[in-house]
Amino acid sequence: MITKIKYFITLIILLSLTTTKVLADTNDTIIDFSKTGTIEITLKESAEQTAIEGTEITIIEVAKAKSLNHNLTFTYHENITDCEADLSNLKNENLVNEIEKCLINKELASQTKLTDKNGIVYFDELRLGLYLVKQTNEVEGYSNIDSFLVMIPEVKDN
Repeated sequence: MITKIKYFITLIILLSLTTTKVLADTNDTIIDFSKTGTIEITLKESAEQTAIEGTEITIIEVAKAKSLNHNLTFTYHENITDCEADLSNLKNENLVNEIEKCLINKELASQTKLTDKNGIVYFDELRLGLYLVKQTNEVEGYSNIDSFLVMIPEVKDN
């Protein structure tokens, strides 16, 4: 039996001033909701740093970003308002699993792309929101990556 090699994942969220703009005002933070963001994911085998081509990655926008009392918050899309997973604590280690349970038998817009020969998959022109990222195929000789959440915009020092 072939021993599966665990992926080493490098997640690069490219949110520059030309894509997603987060400006600091003198009184509070202002988020420009007309801007869009980008997610770039690179998959490499951990030991040799070999790029992993042909991995199918799907992103699903599960929540919309909004401003509430000058704070960035997320609210579920209309199709999953019955989900009880609390979006106020994105550091909850069970949140991804709870959200995935909420998505069973739900029809949500998603994007699916394959990693290229460099192990890179790139999603752009994304609205501000909370995205579930998951692998949706199997690549022989490698284990699947765990699903994870990405928020756009990325909040730093907050």
